[in-house]
Amino acid sequence: MNTKENFIDRYFQHPCVEYPKIGSQLEILPLGQLWEFVPNTFLDGFFNSCGLVLRAYVLGRYTDSDQVLNVPTRLVVAETVPPSMTKQELIALMTASEHVLHVSFNVFLDDVVILKRSKIKNSETSYVYWFFWFDQDSSDCTIGRFVTEDSSDEVEQSFAEWIVQHPDSDKHPPVPLPTSFFSGWCSSQ
Repeated sequence: MNTKENFIDRYFQHPCVEYPKIGSQLEILPLGQLWEFVPNTFLDGFFNSCGLVLRAYVLGRYTDSDQVLNVPTRLVVAETVPPSMTKQELIALMTASEHVLHVSFNVFLDDVVILKRSKIKNSETSYVYWFFWFDQDSSDCTIGRFVTEDSSDEVEQSFAEWIVQHPDSDKHPPVPLPTSFFSGWCSSQ
């Protein structure tokens, strides 16, 4: 695998499709194509109907890790959970909590970027990989899917390297989310 080639350039055609007009296309989200500036609700539907989460990160584009955020009321179930805490503390609480059933990405007030994988029907070894970027600005989300001969380890490694090297990671390092965090219906709202 060429490590100098970043994840997006390696697995998606360029240019990306901005503001896709879904009604005029026969195929929704063609393989190898990245759609940008799509609504978060479009991503929600695909996210909840395809495969397993391989990797996920919270980016620091909108909030600092030490910025104080409000804790969702559904988590304030005991006196030990304060009504507000830093973003880093909230991520730790949310990813360790047994009380989170349906995940809402907007609780972090920041972007969440996720790589998923699903099996291709009638194939034991082939996968479709899904890329989701839930942007805090709900109309600026990105979605794409692709197939590759690369191993799952190579795809995951490429994704992880791309996240760490992304310009938005310079100011605030991305925070990984455990795959166990994604339970129930996941949404951006």
